[in-house]
Amino acid sequence: MDSHANQIGQTTSGLFCGIGVGPGMPGLIPVVAWEFLQNCDLILHPRAKYADRSVARNCLPPHQIPESRFREIEFAMESDRRHLAGYYSRLADEISDEVRAGKRVAYLTIGDPLTYSTYIYLLRALRERSPGLAYRTYPGITSYCALAATTGFAIGEGKERVLILPCPNDMHELRGHVEAHDVVILMKIGDRLPAVLQLLDEMEIGDHCAFGAHVGMENEVVSIGISELGKHLQPRWTERDAEKASENPHTGGIASLGSFRGNSGNPEFPPTDREGVMPPTVPRQPDEKKPSGYLSTMLIRRKPAEPRRPITAAEPNQQPDAQYELLYQERQSARANATRRRRSQV
Repeated sequence: MDSHANQIGQTTSGLFCGIGVGPGMPGLIPVVAWEFLQNCDLILHPRAKYADRSVARNCLPPHQIPESRFREIEFAMESDRRHLAGYYSRLADEISDEVRAGKRVAYLTIGDPLTYSTYIYLLRALRERSPGLAYRTYPGITSYCALAATTGFAIGEGKERVLILPCPNDMHELRGHVEAHDVVILMKIGDRLPAVLQLLDEMEIGDHCAFGAHVGMENEVVSIGISELGKHLQPRWTERDAEKASENPHTGGIASLGSFRGNSGNPEFPPTDREGVMPPTVPRQPDEKKPSGYLSTMLIRRKPAEPRRPITAAEPNQQPDAQYELLYQERQSARANATRRRRSQV
């Protein structure tokens, strides 16, 4: 038994572990979490109903873990809290049975397990239904940290006020948050992206903001400055979809997990994405580079950052833009190499 595992009540012979695998690029997983994962008996990886593969599993580096240890679970978004509680209760019971049988069970989640993740609701259900279960949570790299690293955007310096915010439906409310903070990290943007871009254009602050969608994935879209982003938006909803959203908006963005793949979920609710909105009518292609609000993050700075010290170039006479281009090329090369290694194992 891991002596550092969090425990509620008495210890059990097995261990449950939530693991953040990062925002998309394979390999951005803590070393200690990776070591635990390779010795797991069961690895659960969620997949959205409309997706053909698990994003979380694709974030793993090349490995030799037997396929028999992986188990895919399907999740969908629910607005009814009763159905939501039922889904997580059933999943928690299945996991509890595995752990009490002495197994080491891992649950993979993109980003960080305790930042707008389905893992939060699963862990709550486990605590309530299995108070003697031993568990541990390994943190992960969030999409906004990855976006900041990619663009060189300083999230907070000195005593700057930083706000992490799920995108509100009301743009007047968003304006108030932006005006009250130095930096706003905007998440769960979804179909509100065009309205957000319009607001930032009206506030004339788009040039010192950054946008990222599918950060670290093959279809990554990253923009430093967002003034031109609105001209290239990916079409998403039909007029009827927009009417339905206005009648019953999914503002909570709470995902519910169905049972293990192969068991039926609740067919009454249409699938929605992790951002809390309906998925695109036509699935995105891997080479598509048009921005959308799905799996997107925006870093908003109320006013241009004031330089406090000279910028140190990586090489003599190298300008900041050249540094960014070099970093981008290195990321693209690393991602391509990881993809080739992963495909060679299939």
